[in-house]
Amino acid sequence: MGQSQQYPAQYIVKYKAGVSAEGKAKVINEHALQKRQDLQIINAQLVSPAGSFRAQSQSSLLEEIAKDPAVEYVEPDYCLYPMGTPISQDADASLLWGLKNYGQSIDGNVGVAEVDINLEGVWQVTEGNPEVLVAIIDTGIDIRHPDLSHSIWINQGEIPDNGVDDDNNGLIDDLNGWDFVHDDKSVYDSASEDAHGTHCAGIISAAHDLLGVVGVAPGVKILPLKFMNASGGSTSDAISAIEYAARAGAKIVNCSWGGSDSSQALQDAIGGSDMIFVTAAGNVDSGESPKDIDDFPLYPASFDLDNIIAVAAVDNMGNLTSFSNYGYNSVDVAAPGKSIYSTRPDNKYGFLNGTSMATPYVSGVAALLASTGINDNALIKQRILDSAVHNPLSSLSNKILTGGMVDALEALGINLAPTASDLSISGSLYPGEVLQGKYIYHDANQDPEGNSRFEWYRADSAQQDNLIEIPGANLLQYTIKSEDIGKYLCFGLIPEASSGLTPGDLVLSDAVGPVEAGPLISLHLLDGSNDLLSDFRPEQIDYQLNIDDSLSSLALTYTGTAQSSVSVYYNQLLQTEDQISLDPEGDTISIMVQTPGIADRCYTIELYRNSIDQCFIATAAFGSKYEPAVVLLRAFRDQHLLTNNIGRSMVALYYHYSPPLAQYIADKEGLRVIVKILLTPVILAVYLILHQWLLLIIILLTFLLALRLSRIRKQRV
Repeated sequence: MGQSQQYPAQYIVKYKAGVSAEGKAKVINEHALQKRQDLQIINAQLVSPAGSFRAQSQSSLLEEIAKDPAVEYVEPDYCLYPMGTPISQDADASLLWGLKNYGQSIDGNVGVAEVDINLEGVWQVTEGNPEVLVAIIDTGIDIRHPDLSHSIWINQGEIPDNGVDDDNNGLIDDLNGWDFVHDDKSVYDSASEDAHGTHCAGIISAAHDLLGVVGVAPGVKILPLKFMNASGGSTSDAISAIEYAARAGAKIVNCSWGGSDSSQALQDAIGGSDMIFVTAAGNVDSGESPKDIDDFPLYPASFDLDNIIAVAAVDNMGNLTSFSNYGYNSVDVAAPGKSIYSTRPDNKYGFLNGTSMATPYVSGVAALLASTGINDNALIKQRILDSAVHNPLSSLSNKILTGGMVDALEALGINLAPTASDLSISGSLYPGEVLQGKYIYHDANQDPEGNSRFEWYRADSAQQDNLIEIPGANLLQYTIKSEDIGKYLCFGLIPEASSGLTPGDLVLSDAVGPVEAGPLISLHLLDGSNDLLSDFRPEQIDYQLNIDDSLSSLALTYTGTAQSSVSVYYNQLLQTEDQISLDPEGDTISIMVQTPGIADRCYTIELYRNSIDQCFIATAAFGSKYEPAVVLLRAFRDQHLLTNNIGRSMVALYYHYSPPLAQYIADKEGLRVIVKILLTPVILAVYLILHQWLLLIIILLTFLLALRLSRIRKQRV
């Protein structure tokens, strides 16, 4: 692209405003030229020397024409070239990584998920409006391709094949566009000439069906305007195509081509139109390093015009491709451009590399924006650039203006509800076991997850028959209950983004089940014929029981599954054969259940005598069972009264009659004081009994004192 090339002896003459047809004819005659075509969009003509012409006289001829007072400027008809390179041809719709990149391998390179144009969810809003027309100024397009035929523009002002210029635009039977290379109505000639344009067309608007591929905006129309073949085309034909596109009502023009020569005529044609031009940043040949087109311009991408969007190419890993040009001041955004799978002539599909492929992705997004009713070109461009700012790639930092890749969802300003997928449940299906819900959260707007809501359900079958929500089960974990036995369980998720905007729809996992009874099926603690654990639940592991004081023994029985082993541990409990006798200091039974493949489960039964902590009258008088005097009396009861039959009978009698009296004492402050005074000698006596060494000392001291007093009396006598 670095060497200037032009069509031989072919020039574009731009006339000054106000020059009449006669004035233009005078220029043609005076400089021995012949008019080849009018370029009305810029008030210019394509001309060539009349008669024989020698190449070495071109510069002098151009200088001569430029001096004519009717001429604004004259320039060679520069060559322009396609920016795509064919590669291997496979057929696999999953290779449309530019639309949906989930990390699939493309041409041997494993992609990075979500390095794509973020189209997911956009089609819920629009797939494109057929009133929006995208002109593809390129090679020809195979308009009979089954993935393209639906979207080809039809000239409603032309009657097909009648040999008449029905719409008076100077072109006969231009039903679907025009071929400016051959100057005829056929916009497709051959696969060798028209593969490039056909490929670009598929990226923009291939049908959204089960066939082949799908374009970014399958609902819009495309206008085929052929101005070049595989070898390139002329600037003058490009200008003629631009003029045709403007007359046809095109909103967006896809320009997957360029050249190193700056054409004022092309710049005028683009800048003077009311269309958005999406242009390729250009490629370098294999083995060359990409160029900064701020320093090595490529046109039209390098034109400083408000209605141009220049596009670089990235691969499926988010890297600026090895062939893509760049330029911080000249290139606006990037798009997928390596290993791009799209339509090829003759009902085929294939891959191309190039900024030519990146360009139609952006044209497609621009068409989607226009389809939402945005008519302001400046706003469409700004939306596209802003979307790339929100979708940065490190490889593009300081390489292009936005530093990012076009993001369709962001450009259209769509905030989609988040979704969840891959819901699953892990854990053992027994009462008491904890099930863990798992899922993958996804938000197309890249909003992090907020307060997603969870629900657990119980059903009669794996098909979720008679699905009922479980009250209070609102966490990602769920502990299986006895009532779940024989049922199937599933969990539901309502995903919600941290933005707090519209939550997603409820998603249900597959049901798991049925829930089995569990390793420990039954557990009984018998007081004679009474079952103290009649409310045993396999999922409940801790039990507290109040035992009647008259009870002297307990029987423990259990039933486990065949593969389970059960071990029983007693803390301070006296065991004799199958009986468990209560010890005054003991209160715990531990049952360990071990089952292969299931976490060990330990059941704990804590036993309390109904009266074990109650000295009713003393507690009422002193106000708390933790008062030292009450603790002292309780210790005397446990150590001296409950250890023999007479003492136990006395305690049982006391506990039978004392509670009402204690309640009466507790309600009378004065009576409490009197009872404290009355209990004082009892407490002292109990203290001495519990501390017998002190009693012995007192007795000894009393004896010594008595002995001393006896001696004193004898001496006095």
